[in-house]
Amino acid sequence: NIIGSGNLDGEWQGKLLLTQRHLDKPYGLVWEMNGGPVLAGEISRKGACRELREEAGLRCARLREKRFYQ
Repeated sequence: NIIGSGNLDGEWQGKLLLTQRHLDKPYGLVWEMNGGPVLAGEISRKGACRELREEAGLRCARLREKRFYQ
């Protein structure tokens, strides 16, 4: 499964979280939504928090599943 971040709640409701790829990576400086694969044995919420931490340096306080596609 692939997870992605997107719609934010609270004061950020209705906004999207975008990050800019590093210049040295493929498609350097392109804006994107964070996401990636769920690891074996990992639940979706934990995977989403891990991806946000790895790719954007953010921590999850509250995370609700809204829509997941396979």
